[in-house]
Amino acid sequence: MDSAADLDSLQASDFILAKLTFDAIGAGASLLTFSSVVLGDANGDSLTADNGSGSVTVESAVSATIPEPSSILLVALGLWLMAFKGRGSFGVGIG
Repeated sequence: MDSAADLDSLQASDFILAKLTFDAIGAGASLLTFSSVVLGDANGDSLTADNGSGSVTVESAVSATIPEPSSILLVALGLWLMAFKGRGSFGVGIG
């Protein structure tokens, strides 16, 4: 098992801690701020972090379309239901 000193000597001087990916729902800009970031080393000692802020800009977004039923199908279903209701098929007589 490597000691903390061995791990420290093998560690690069800088690295990517995290990579963020966003799914956009539309074009625009939003502020991006990190706060309360707590980091530590192999010994559990605190490390300071530059909690910079920035922004995310989406120039164009490809939005997913939500399929909707065809209007003619909805009209046909309504007419079909009214026809059955007129015959008393739902147990409710007319007149």
